Amino acid sequence: MAKRHGVHTALVEDNFGGGMFTELLRPVLYDSYACGVEETKSQGQKERRIIDCLEPVMMQHRLVVAPSVIERDYENNKSEIRYSLFYQMTRITYEKGSLVHDDLIDPLAMGVKFFTDRMAVDTAKVSRENREQAIDDLLNNVEKFMSTGSTVVSAMDASGTTVSRPNGYVQ
Repeated sequence: MAKRHGVHTALVEDNFGGGMFTELLRPVLYDSYACGVEETKSQGQKERRIIDCLEPVMMQHRLVVAPSVIERDYENNKSEIRYSLFYQMTRITYEKGSLVHDDLIDPLAMGVKFFTDRMAVDTAKVSRENREQAIDDLLNNVEKFMSTGSTVVSAMDASGTTVSRPNGYVQ
């Protein structure tokens, strides 16, 4: 299945067994398909963990689901709707045991957490680095001007990017 879907990393929830399942899975995956295996631990009440992970992403409209996934979920779970991802998504509450089955929404939350953890970027740090780079570029242009006598005009545009043009350039 990992090979068919082009999976690069398989997440294994290691709450029981002390990593034994991961160690058994790793050689099987490596024999059939080169895929990384990472363990993840879940702590706290399951419903709270799932909601706290999915709610911010969904409230910002950042969870994208292909229509074919929704259709397949419906078709595969017509007879037992409790197994449907979207049924689980619309019925989960903070109340312990609010879902009889959470076998689809739980791995969705794990996957969302995996990506949000890796995509977390300190925007202030990136902005500061961009500003510092723009200042460095500007100083380099001034040094070039002073050493070569060429006329280069530099300015910082609204996004913080340094724009350099020959003196007298009209846009």
